[in-house]
Amino acid sequence: MQTPDLFASTLREIADSRHVSSDFQSLTKALLTRLAEKGVTLEQCSGPLMLDRPLATLKSHCTKFGIRFPDFTPPNMRTQLKFIRSGDFMELTGEFVGPVASVLGIVSAKRDGKASCAVPVHAWDDAKVTLRNAGYEARKGATPKRAKAVAHA
Repeated sequence: MQTPDLFASTLREIADSRHVSSDFQSLTKALLTRLAEKGVTLEQCSGPLMLDRPLATLKSHCTKFGIRFPDFTPPNMRTQLKFIRSGDFMELTGEFVGPVASVLGIVSAKRDGKASCAVPVHAWDDAKVTLRNAGYEARKGATPKRAKAVAHA
């Protein structure tokens, strides 16, 4: 379905609904919520064919109403994070440790002189979703190969 058609059909659904009051905030919330449920991104909403509102305004409305747009930023525009498996944890090192630890609500530490944070493997999927909603794209990286110990004779 094309975006203008999707927008028009969503407006018709809201107009036909008796559960939405006619004040601006209720209509905005209903419209943004229904568009989010249909997989429309905020970038699509801020175009002239949709709401014709600046992206910052839509972001503030979504925050105010608690509406989540999971595909808020296209994957190619997200900050790419590579976590490495380390035992029972997925570990991140580098410049984004601080912000990522803050988003995930975990503690960062120094390991081998580098800042790092780690997520338990069993919580990896939830952490990826949380990071995606915060504008990051998290993926598993290859575990670095360890040098073989040389036996001295």
